[in-house]
Amino acid sequence: KLARPELRQLNQRITTRVRLGHLGLEETRDYLNYRLIKAGKTFLRFDDSAVKHLFKLSGGIPRLINILALRSLMAAYIDETNIVSKCHVENAERSIKNSEGFERPERKRAALVLLAVFLVFFLTGAGLYYISQPEGKKPSLSPVAATKIQKDISRYALVKEDANIREAPGLESRRVGIVMKGQKLPIIGETTDGSGARWFKIRLFDDRAVWIAADLVNVLSEKGQKPSPQ
Repeated sequence: KLARPELRQLNQRITTRVRLGHLGLEETRDYLNYRLIKAGKTFLRFDDSAVKHLFKLSGGIPRLINILALRSLMAAYIDETNIVSKCHVENAERSIKNSEGFERPERKRAALVLLAVFLVFFLTGAGLYYISQPEGKKPSLSPVAATKIQKDISRYALVKEDANIREAPGLESRRVGIVMKGQKLPIIGETTDGSGARWFKIRLFDDRAVWIAADLVNVLSEKGQKPSPQ
């Protein structure tokens, strides 16, 4: 970008240029520890499984290390622990994928190819099974039969910004943690508090049930990921 004509004067003022390459595994570990020490948070630490998984996801790119580390620390804070483990990094990964499309392009293409192959085999097998059945024993494909198949969770809460979660509905209730922007969590209940404000009961990744104010999330339907009627 600095080679653009309109940035010529800025480019001329830069006397020293440094290219920061990808960090190795041990460099990533040292970098995380250094950042915690400089922040005065020596009581916090990333365990070995967390460092290895964070390094695998980030590829040693400092910018991605910073993003994953911050969200992993937030996940550990929600769990009220000073040790960041692999499960917290996995929570951070899911959060980033939901909000920013973190998944690498080559990995996404490979996943799509595998999905296509699976669908071909599955549909072919299902078709052959259906054809092979005697006429009187073929499963019903009527719309009425299809409507009986329902999933337990039909709506999800997509967090708009980092938000407080509470033990019960209402701002006076005890805060039990924070959920991060981009997290998609199943809605398992709904109510209003004494002031008439709307609250959703959501289930966290560790299976805990907590409450969040409805105006802090977008509601997604189970199909199509489109906002459901409010």
